[in-house]
Amino acid sequence: MKKIIITTLLVTVLILLFNWITDFNLFHFEDLKLFVVLVLGTTIFMMLHKKQIDLPQRYRFYLFLTAILMTLMLVYDSLISLEEDPYKGILLCFRPIIYGTILYFPGDIILQQLPIDENNEAPWQTALSRRESEVYELVKTGKTNRQISEELYIAETTVKKHVQNIMKKAGHNNRDAL
Repeated sequence: MKKIIITTLLVTVLILLFNWITDFNLFHFEDLKLFVVLVLGTTIFMMLHKKQIDLPQRYRFYLFLTAILMTLMLVYDSLISLEEDPYKGILLCFRPIIYGTILYFPGDIILQQLPIDENNEAPWQTALSRRESEVYELVKTGKTNRQISEELYIAETTVKKHVQNIMKKAGHNNRDAL
């Protein structure tokens, strides 16, 4: 909870500094509209996935993807419309990336505080055979190959091969990473 409050305060200071340096005004319709579209775009992208695996990483990716798409649309719009000062128009087009940076920190911290749903499986877990899944569950509890072989009534070399297959499918080099 402390992290959320401190981050919110830091973001508020950042917004105030940005307001002081530029013509940024959250109550200005154009800036408010960009903020809303950025948040809604990121939310829509996030809702496309049913599984909540690695939520903070997906949040970062979709937030900046939305910001970049918005920036490209604004640059295109600025180039199409002939303004008196095209450089100022193009520079203002990068506001979504700045807003995305402002929204990044509190959103990332909030997502890290959310409880993880244990029922969600990583994509590689669905590729495991039934026996590999059984071995994987026992490996997660910290059991050795010998203990797993005794519990499942299979040879220790078979357990070793299952663990190798699991690590290969998971993309890990050691069993502690599982």
